[in-house]
Amino acid sequence: MFDKLDGILERYDEIMEQLNDPNVVSDQNNFRKLMKEQSDLAPIVEAYKAYKEAKQTVEDSLMILDEESDEEMRELAKEEMNEAKEQITELEEKLKILLLPKDENDDKNVVGATVVGATVVGATVVVGATIVVGATVVVTSSLKLYVIDVASDSLPFLTDFTDIV
Repeated sequence: MFDKLDGILERYDEIMEQLNDPNVVSDQNNFRKLMKEQSDLAPIVEAYKAYKEAKQTVEDSLMILDEESDEEMRELAKEEMNEAKEQITELEEKLKILLLPKDENDDKNVVGATVVGATVVGATVVVGATIVVGATVVVTSSLKLYVIDVASDSLPFLTDFTDIV
């Protein structure tokens, strides 16, 4: 995993250098392609840099614990080390998710419409549950949700849709 991350970091640096080249900027197709790749790699690079910083903090704290005799400094080093270890665990999980292969449809928008029949009460409940679950998935996965219209009389338990999102 870390060899792959080092390769991504190198590629990111190459892209940043290329984006500073005036010849690349003048070629709009190449520039657009590089900007897209840069924006795809940026979250991975940020997480990996934070991971490396946390690893360095642990190493520094261990060195302080070995060399320092002042009890206050040792306690501070222990606290820093514990925080950094927690960060490392979180960042490892985040990096695993970020390194998952992208779906070719990830960049595409999805439009969904849910319509409730006026006389079918059961359908109203099903549709309402679908909206709640869908909104929860959207919020927890950092997607964007735009509600165009919600008729509160057709979904009486949804008095304010913003409560869900």
